[in-house]
Amino acid sequence: MSAPDPETPSFLEEQRAAWNSVARGWQAWAATFERAAQPLNDRMVELAAVAPGHRVLDVATGIGEPALTAARRVGAGGSVLAADASEEMLAVASERAAAAGLDGVVRTEVHDAEDLGVPAGAFDAGLCRWGLMLLLEPGRGARGIHRALRPGARVAAAVWRSAAEVPFLATPRRVLTRELGLPAPDPDAPGPLRLGAEGALAEVLERAGFVDVRVESFPVVFEFEDGDEYWRFLLDLSSSTRRVLAELAEDELARVRDSLLEEMRAHADARGRLRVENRTWIGTGAVGDPS
Repeated sequence: MSAPDPETPSFLEEQRAAWNSVARGWQAWAATFERAAQPLNDRMVELAAVAPGHRVLDVATGIGEPALTAARRVGAGGSVLAADASEEMLAVASERAAAAGLDGVVRTEVHDAEDLGVPAGAFDAGLCRWGLMLLLEPGRGARGIHRALRPGARVAAAVWRSAAEVPFLATPRRVLTRELGLPAPDPDAPGPLRLGAEGALAEVLERAGFVDVRVESFPVVFEFEDGDEYWRFLLDLSSSTRRVLAELAEDELARVRDSLLEEMRAHADARGRLRVENRTWIGTGAVGDPS
């Protein structure tokens, strides 16, 4: 077997660079994104049994959620570690925490979700919103969270459901594949829809050692003034879509855009405002008593 080429970036390095490249786009759209996701943030914090004074770990926090929601729950007597592999996403998370007056509760640290360098048993609750499905080994990420939690602590992890239930993500993937003749995404490769099959998230949590595992479906509704706003949102937040579109000639780009917006009209009202209903899984589980 040949040795790895030191000039070839690792999966983690590629992912870190990709997320760093869109961090300010996520900052610009934070209000739109979190307006849709806030009910989910609230539900995850509830299911993880986050309480005043707790120490909470949020893995793959991105620009700071559900870490900020958890911080409001734990209060000044608690703490939230917001962990992510992207330094730029964490910079935005820190800015958002400061703006919300939560910088005394939330601290940010760079961590690989598959190799969490945090003390064992140090946290009272764990959170991971839309992170596990993006890992090379979701089970390794889940085991890291399990190790970080004290006995009796609960985790709440969200992953997107299957393509038919997540049109705001699945529609552009389908249009790009059709219009550009791209190969269909590998369903087993890291990606937003990877753990969408029923039972997949529960299996990951159970194999990681969590007990009392439960999974529920939860709605996430994105709203846009029109198709143009959705198009800008997509380009600013998705590094993979931006990378593909950057290589297109002007006429190809126009064709892809028109095709996508035509399909998104299925979610439009009479004024052209888009209301895109999606579903996510929330999986919860507890760390059992080692005795």
